[in-house]
Amino acid sequence: MNDTTYGKLTSVQQALIEAAAIALETAYNPYSHFYVGCALLTSTGEIISASNVENAVYGSTICAERMALGKANSMGRRDIVALAVVDIELLLAVPQRTRTIISAISELLPLPFGPNELRVDITRFRPQAKRA
Repeated sequence: MNDTTYGKLTSVQQALIEAAAIALETAYNPYSHFYVGCALLTSTGEIISASNVENAVYGSTICAERMALGKANSMGRRDIVALAVVDIELLLAVPQRTRTIISAISELLPLPFGPNELRVDITRFRPQAKRA
C-alpha cells in the first residue's frame, strides 16, 4: 500500500475521496453501524457515488462499491475508468482526511470483514460436537 497525505493526491483523486465522504451520510447501516462511501470515475470524468445499504438478511446487504456500480449502470454509465478486476486503484481516507491510502484491490482482499469486526457471536451457529 502507498500511504500518502491528502495534499499529495491529484485533484481528481481528491474529488473522488470528497464524493465518497459525502456519500457516507446516506449509508443505511442499522446493524453494523459501518459507514461506507464509494465514488467511481467514468472515462468522461463523471464521478458517481453511493453508500452501503444493510438488511437484516446479510445476503441482501449491498456494499457501497456494488451500489455505485449498480447506480452507474442504471444511469447508462458503463465506462468506469478506475474499475479493473485485475488491478483497481483504491483511494481510501478517514472522514477527517487526515490519512489517505492509495492501494490495489489485491492488497485489501486479505483484510477481514467478518463476525469479529462486526462483534457478532456466531458460536450458536456452529454444530455441536457429538458426545459419546
